[in-house]
Amino acid sequence: MKWTPPLVELIRPVARIVPLVRFVSPLLITTLLSLTGCSALPTLQSVPAQVAMNDQASVNGIYSDAEKRRLSDLPAIPDFDEPRIPTASSASLQPIVGVARVGVAASDRPASVELPTLRINAPKPFVWQSSGFTSGRRSFQTVTTGDEGYRSLVIGSVAGNDPLAVELVEQLARHLHDGKIILGGFQSTIIRTLNPDGEALDKILNEKGQYINHGFPKDGGIANANQPAEVTFLLSQIQTLQPQRVIHIRTIEGDSGLIAASSGCRAAADDVAEWLNFRVISLPEKAVSGSLERHLASSANSEILTFAIPATSKKEQLWERYGDTLQNLLMGDDYRTRELARQQTQESSASRRNANER
Repeated sequence: MKWTPPLVELIRPVARIVPLVRFVSPLLITTLLSLTGCSALPTLQSVPAQVAMNDQASVNGIYSDAEKRRLSDLPAIPDFDEPRIPTASSASLQPIVGVARVGVAASDRPASVELPTLRINAPKPFVWQSSGFTSGRRSFQTVTTGDEGYRSLVIGSVAGNDPLAVELVEQLARHLHDGKIILGGFQSTIIRTLNPDGEALDKILNEKGQYINHGFPKDGGIANANQPAEVTFLLSQIQTLQPQRVIHIRTIEGDSGLIAASSGCRAAADDVAEWLNFRVISLPEKAVSGSLERHLASSANSEILTFAIPATSKKEQLWERYGDTLQNLLMGDDYRTRELARQQTQESSASRRNANER
């Protein structure tokens, strides 16, 4: 009788293989199922990575029909993106929300968030406005600052060849324009000079040879038969603007300045004269018949104040010496400001104000 091993010995090799098969089989089955696109084992299925898919990939059958339907239901644009117009570079790409976004064009990326900002319009550049015509058909240059409050009309010298007075008027106009955001409570219209002809021709007469400050209505309101065009323009401005105060800026010969004032602004004139060591005269008594000063002081429609600076003043010191004074006069009877400034001993009005604040 031929000897054979016991049955237990025959099945021992098979017993060694069975655990290996039990371990390998699920892994092998899972791999095969994933390659075929089947998702029958949800407990072993990982979270799908949703990527951008082009049309060619679906044609080649990389995805199953069920997977294609699921992917086609996803939005092409994430909810947090702004609506955008497809471009040539992104038309073939469909960005899909998921863990990864492969092949997404740069133009498909969400735009950066722009926080709300406070916008403050920069002031417009200063510019003179052209208005009316002189006897020589030249335009007057005017500018208005402010829209309410105390109304004033500033007139550059009636003598056109008065460069210091015109320079001071220019600096006043520009300063008011630059500071109009923080300055308030007044409205000021400035006429650069009432005699553009004289400025252009370097003489005190207009192009017709008329002296403007003798061409206003005389006592009793009698109009001048040969009233200059410059006078007509100014009277129309006064009628339209209805200023509470008219300030005429000019120069005067000598080393000392002068202020001529009607009764309504005499107190302000006295304060300024004491501050700047100027002489003071009363209007209308001291003014010539037919002059701007006598006409307005007699009519009592507007206060009139002539601010005459010394002809020896230095151009580079004009604003430093007289800038604060002129601004003060534009704002009515600001006695407190003038009193504080007058208490200082420095020559410059600006320096006096600064010293008082320290």
